[in-house]
Amino acid sequence: MNLLNKLTKKNLLLNKKRTIVTIVGIILSVALITALSALVISFKESMLVFEKTRTGDYHVAFAHVLSNDVERFKNNRYIEDVYFSKEVGYSKLDGIKNENKPFVYVKAYDFKALDKMVKLNILEGRLPQTSNEIVISKHLRTNGRVVLNVGDTIKLNIGKRLIKGEDSILDQSNPYNEELESFKAEYDKEYKIVGIIERPSYAVEPYTAPGYTFITCLDDTNESIYTAYVRYKNKYLKEPYYTTANIIGVDKDIYKKGMTAMSYETEDEYKKFLETFESEMEKARYDVVNINTYLISLEYQNLNDSSMKVLYTVAAIVTLIIMVTSIYCIKNSFNISITEKTKQYGMLASIGATRKQIKKNVLYEAFVLGLIAIPIGILSGMFAAFVLVKISTFMLKEAVGFDLIFKVSVGSILLSILLGAATIYLSAVKSARKASKISPIAAIRNSDDIKIKSKKIKSPKIVKKIFGIGGDVSYKNLKRNNKKYRTTVISIVVCVSVFISLYSFMMLAFKTVHIQFKEMNHNIEV
Repeated sequence: MNLLNKLTKKNLLLNKKRTIVTIVGIILSVALITALSALVISFKESMLVFEKTRTGDYHVAFAHVLSNDVERFKNNRYIEDVYFSKEVGYSKLDGIKNENKPFVYVKAYDFKALDKMVKLNILEGRLPQTSNEIVISKHLRTNGRVVLNVGDTIKLNIGKRLIKGEDSILDQSNPYNEELESFKAEYDKEYKIVGIIERPSYAVEPYTAPGYTFITCLDDTNESIYTAYVRYKNKYLKEPYYTTANIIGVDKDIYKKGMTAMSYETEDEYKKFLETFESEMEKARYDVVNINTYLISLEYQNLNDSSMKVLYTVAAIVTLIIMVTSIYCIKNSFNISITEKTKQYGMLASIGATRKQIKKNVLYEAFVLGLIAIPIGILSGMFAAFVLVKISTFMLKEAVGFDLIFKVSVGSILLSILLGAATIYLSAVKSARKASKISPIAAIRNSDDIKIKSKKIKSPKIVKKIFGIGGDVSYKNLKRNNKKYRTTVISIVVCVSVFISLYSFMMLAFKTVHIQFKEMNHNIEV
């Protein structure tokens, strides 16, 4: 067997051009699969980072958490990490030009939240380290026309926004309405400005918010009511509603049913459940402000999410197309190799080589080619994906509103190797069977490849007229051995079909993106 393997290596070296062409074909196949898997992972990672930036790096937010419950959250077995925040309040600021946004809104986050959860883009200075320091939004200068600089000290008259005639407190989700609300000042507080940030995300400061966001540090969690932002451990993300129900102390089945879309046969059945749900929620220790379901689905890789389902489905279809195309192209190369070595296999069979040994010999050739081509294909695919991500970020940043992040996982590389190996095996296995069935006499006569018929083969006059003598000879060769060229013809057909299909798919994708993120050349839409 070692002798046959040495013979295979020698044949590969003697037929350098064919070997190089086959290796290039395998490299392209593996590179395409690797690039596709890297792009899928990169897109998913980009969506994950974007969602964390947009909403915050947490799974569930709990309101009305008392100071004596802080340790309960820190030591809870369901919780991986927890961050705390506190709404300090509103203050009016002289000089603001935006009549619909006359306040500044001060919110405090603990050290961990400022470091990990709240994704703040620092333009100048640093983050606050004490409750006497703040960072202010650049939006105050560009929109409110109030100029404050790092190092300045500002005195704020902290208070609450209330509905006139009531004690109901208004927050950032309630737009400013001078006629319906009042401001109740409570105390003065002096802050030192230590940094300037980009306008915070929509989750912190909605577009209709009445206050420019100022952020300070929550350095004391002993004497107030807080909002707790919780990250669950990965194994509890499968059933986030059950986990949340256990934390707030309510029936998990009732809570999940109430928080998800359920169908009811009658209106009475719905009303009855609603009463049950409201009664159960009265037992809750804390109010659930938000469940970050999209971030949970991204982190837990929940295929029920529509965007991820579409992404993985498209990736699977394109991978299948790449594999089918590659199999036909690489198979053609192996068929040519088998045809060239027909007499050699016949002689090997005549001196005692078994069918199994010859079949293994062909598969060994595929293994050697794969051993060379797959690593190069992996590296080429990763490089291609990296370049494509950078180009896409440059071209589409304004349209999609976030940067694409290049990322490759070990799993995606292993999957690319596995699919590449499967492609090579499927390309070579039929040729290996064919080689193993060659009999010594048939191989020496070469009767399987060239059929000599008693009837003279004629070619149409139009072939000779258009292509000349060369075309006439080529046509007769095709007629003598249809099987020999069938794979080549199928390869060409598949390649052209795939090119047209992928081009059409790309054009459709570009049109969809253009419709979704088309340029708006107007200020107001009615």
